[in-house]
Formats: sequence, structure tokens, C-alpha cells
Amino acid sequence: MNVARCIGSALLVVWGMNSPLVQAQNLDSVLTNQQKSGGEMMTELVRLTMVPLAETPILMRGMASFEFQSRGKTTLGEFRWNENDQLLWTDDVRLRSQMSLWMEDRKLAAYNLETQQGSFWPEAMIDGSGLLPSSSERITLKASKSESNLEFREWTCLPHEGKLDKDRVVVWMAEEEVAGFDAVMASAYRDAFMKWARLRVGHPVVQRMLITEGIPVALSWGTKEGLTSHMKVMDLSTKARVEIDAPNILMLVPGRDINQVAREYKDKINEGQNAPLPQD
Repeated sequence: MNVARCIGSALLVVWGMNSPLVQAQNLDSVLTNQQKSGGEMMTELVRLTMVPLAETPILMRGMASFEFQSRGKTTLGEFRWNENDQLLWTDDVRLRSQMSLWMEDRKLAAYNLETQQGSFWPEAMIDGSGLLPSSSERITLKASKSESNLEFREWTCLPHEGKLDKDRVVVWMAEEEVAGFDAVMASAYRDAFMKWARLRVGHPVVQRMLITEGIPVALSWGTKEGLTSHMKVMDLSTKARVEIDAPNILMLVPGRDINQVAREYKDKINEGQNAPLPQD
């Protein structure tokens, strides 16, 4: 059987599974097009093992741009959030094509805006990373007596700190009423700020910090001897709507290959959901 026939058979297998990705493809064209190279056909075959980032578009409502200083390097990043526990961010606005997305069903994705492709983190890696500490491990921040206030816009932001062994974290926060946030967006923004810090910073004392009130605008962490890394919000808006075209961003799923696709199709057959077979 030649490469074209192999590709065609694979397309029909997945088509039989009612895959929304393959339904969008023209099977007749793939089967009869003799001008495609083997490499192009293999690329199409790989795409059959991919799934959409999400079945429907994802709407982000808020945006925070920030300066991030760590290990002698300074970058300008950005994160966006909504009320559905979803967080989108880029570490460097000069590389806007490289995006990361946390989804409400405990999925962590990284994708490229230019290629419209990416991959999901394996769930075992998320569980073993310490990115999501249990509630019993959280550190509640308390008012700091050693740090000065910080001015952001016309807000006076008060420092709060937390400690874990020899490590220390300080967060500067404005009052919700001063910042003009309603309760829903204030809570969503706090969750986004904490989630970004846990996912991006990776420091134990930062991963465990718990912010229950206020509007955080700056973060510093290090040891009791000194704070060596810093993040400061430069711009903040609750009305920066951006829609992610999630159905058209294709994602690799850990452990899912063409063999897995075939096994799923076989299971469908065994359940009595027969798919059409290719005709000679």
C-alpha cells in the first residue's frame, strides 16, 4: 500500500470517529491528490492525532501588563483572565506568539499563535510539579512592618508578607474600593494573579501564598536576607476583551498517537458504531 493510501485510510478511520477536525477536511481531495510529498502527507497524518484547544472560543475580560525581574533579566509580560478560572499569559510581549493557557478543567497548554498549534501538559506533570498546593499548605499574607507603601496610579498599595522557612514573599495591594473593582472581578483578578505567580515563578513561598482581599499590583520574593526577584504591574484593565479562537488551535495530547486513534476506532466498532470502509 502506498503512502497516499495509508494517509487516506487513516483519514477514514478518524472520520469514522466523528472527529470535528477531520470533518473539516476534504477526504476525496486527500485520497486523490497525487502531488503531495510524503512529508506533507505525514504532516497531515500527525494532525489527525491532535484535538482543538477547546470546542468553543474562549473570552478573556481583564488584562495586566507587568515588568518581571529575575536572575538579572528583565522582561515585559502580560496576562489575561476571566471569571471562569482561565488564565492566558506570555512571559515576553516581544514574543507574543508564545502563549500559555490555564483552563478551568486543570489543563495547562502552551501554543504558538503563528502556527496555531501547541501541546497540553501531561496531568501527572501538573500534579507532581507543586504548581497547585493543597489548601492546607497555603500561606496567608499579613501586613508588613518592614516594607514601604507603593504608589500605583493614584492608589496607595500596602505591603503584605508571608514566610516559609528561610524564604519570604511580599505583595503590595490596593483596596478594592479605591481601585474601583466590583467583587466578582476583584476575586477573579486575585485568582489570576496568584495562579500566574504559581505557574510562572515556581518559588515555594510564592506557590503557597494566599491572597484573600485587595488588588495586588506588585510582588517580590527571595529570602529573609533580601528580596531578589520582582514583578510589578504596569497597566491593569477589567475591560480588555480578547477572544481566543480555540476551536482552530490544534493541540498535541500526551500519549495520543495514530495507534491510539486506531484503538479508539476499534472500540467504536465493538460498540456497534461501524464506520464506512475505503473502497478499492
